Amino acid sequence: MEIILPRLNKLTKKQKMARGRLAAEWEALTSEVNRISALPVKDHCESEPGAKQSAKIKDMKLRVTKISKRMRKITDEINALEKEGSRPKRRGGGKKEDPFVLVRDLFIRRLEDESDKRICSILDQVLRPRDLTPIGLPENWTEKHGVKSYTEAYMHLKCRSLVNTMISKARKTF
Repeated sequence: MEIILPRLNKLTKKQKMARGRLAAEWEALTSEVNRISALPVKDHCESEPGAKQSAKIKDMKLRVTKISKRMRKITDEINALEKEGSRPKRRGGGKKEDPFVLVRDLFIRRLEDESDKRICSILDQVLRPRDLTPIGLPENWTEKHGVKSYTEAYMHLKCRSLVNTMISKARKTF
């Protein structure tokens, strides 16, 4: 899946090239996380109490953690590039944009023809590094309703309307 970055600022050619390289690296990291997540590895630690994790499993978890950290840095770098340019005037409140929310919304816009349930499933697959909460999942949903993924939030009676609203707003932006 390809990331389409919104044009929020007027950027120089050098800044555009840097943003393109960062987006390409993001895509490569996303593919790597998906590949690692799809590996058929049995974690015998969970089934046998007191058993040690295999070196392969530890290596995979460490790799996913490093990738997640790099993805967050890429998001920060893209955000910094956007701040360097001149932002067009915006109407409404002065709410700061979370770069993780921007990434989530980009994926939602790419999936505009899918159902909300299917979008949640795809967001969990693409934006969720192993054993972590998905990127862009609102913290107050986790705190207030105990959901740990977009799919859980969609299935939760009180969160479903929040998910529908989130997807609807993401589709309308840009």
